[in-house]
Amino acid sequence: MDVDNNIPLIVPHQLYQRLLDMDPGGAYGISYDIYTRKTEDDLPMGWNAPRAATYLELARILGESGFRRLQYSEWVSDNSDATDTYWTMLNLLRLRPVGKLESTLKGLKAHHIPTWELDITEEVRLGGVYSPNLRSPTPVNLVPQNMPVAIPDNMRIPDFTRLSPSTLDLESWRVSL
Repeated sequence: MDVDNNIPLIVPHQLYQRLLDMDPGGAYGISYDIYTRKTEDDLPMGWNAPRAATYLELARILGESGFRRLQYSEWVSDNSDATDTYWTMLNLLRLRPVGKLESTLKGLKAHHIPTWELDITEEVRLGGVYSPNLRSPTPVNLVPQNMPVAIPDNMRIPDFTRLSPSTLDLESWRVSL
């Protein structure tokens, strides 16, 4: 593999053998964490670049490699193996501009997902088994259509919600019946 046509990547034999000895296939995930300040701060402390550009580049490379986004910085391939996943991680060095990833990287990890038995997303999501009703005032467009709700008569603005004209408009909120 040649990241930018002049940096050859050589995997040490012991590591390559370890990758081959791992589970041969299945679902593998890649997670990453990028330092925001090192990305956005002005030079010489950072790249003075918008964070979104970095994440779009990472998404492009991971998508081209057959991974799909699970969460903000969690990607998975349902049909991969340890070796392909490792190469995909190294492929992230293609992030533009060259040198940006390695100078802003907080963490880069791969994990094998033997089963999806503990994915309780739907059970916890609003309308699911554990969240059948609204527990507090909720923005109107985040409430499932089939949930019985009402416009509040009055309310306290939820913690950590910024004030805006929409925030103060009771029509923007729903509460459980």
